[in-house]
Amino acid sequence: MGIALAILSGFFFWTGFAPLEFALGPYIGGALLYRSMIDRQLRDRFIVSILAGLTFFIPLLHWSGSYVGWLPWLSLALLQTALFSTIALFTWSRKLSSVFLFAILFTVIEIARMKWPFGGFGWGRVGHTQVEYLSGLYSIVGVAGITFVVVFLSALFSSFRIRIVAVLPIPFLLSLFLPLTPSTGLINVVAVQGGVDELGFDYNKRALSVLKRHADATSKVATDADLIVWPENASDIDPLKTPEAAEIIETTI
Repeated sequence: MGIALAILSGFFFWTGFAPLEFALGPYIGGALLYRSMIDRQLRDRFIVSILAGLTFFIPLLHWSGSYVGWLPWLSLALLQTALFSTIALFTWSRKLSSVFLFAILFTVIEIARMKWPFGGFGWGRVGHTQVEYLSGLYSIVGVAGITFVVVFLSALFSSFRIRIVAVLPIPFLLSLFLPLTPSTGLINVVAVQGGVDELGFDYNKRALSVLKRHADATSKVATDADLIVWPENASDIDPLKTPEAAEIIETTI
C-alpha cells in the first residue's frame, strides 16, 4: 500500500506542472506522501520518498534530455531524488507539530535543490504551481511560502482525514477575494534564447560565455522591446561581484 501511495504521490506532484498544470495535484501528492510515511520505519520511509521522488523528477525533467542528452537528464533526476529523500530521515506522525515540521523540511529541501546538484536546479518547486489561484499571496510569502502552505495543508488533511476535509479548498476560496489589478494597453515582449556553446551539465563553468550569447542575441532583436525575457540560466554570474558580467548587462540594457 505504501509503495502505491508513493508512486501516486510523485505522479500527482508532477501533474501540477506543464503540460497538465493541475493545481490540485501537489495537494494530493503532498497528502499521499505524508500519509505513506506516518509511523513508518526509516527503511520504509526511504523507500517511499525515493519512489515518490523518481516518479516526480524523471518525467518532470524529461525535457532537459532534449538539450543535454539522456544521461545528464537521469543523473539530475536521481540526484534530485536523493536530496528529496532526506525527508525520510525524520519520523512523522499525526501530531500537528509533526505536520508543521514536515512542511518546513519539505520547503527547506526545495530551496536546497536550488543550490545542488550542478550548482542548483530549482525546477519543480511546488510554489510555482499555484499562480492561478494564490497570486495575491506571492508578494507576501514568496514562492517558498506558497510551498509551505500547500504542503502543510496537504499533510494536515492526510493526518486528520475527513475531520478537516474542508481545509484543502480554503486557498482557492481565498483567491476569490484577493484584489486583482486590471490592466489595459499593449506591450512589446521579446523572448530571447541565446543557447549554449555545447551540450552538457557544466554550463555553469561557461556562464560568462552563455551571458554573452544572450546579450548578442538581445541586441539584434530587442530594439523597441518593453520587456525582454531571458531563460533562467542566461545570466548565472552575479553582476555585483563580476564587473565583466555587469558591463555586458548594462551595455545590453
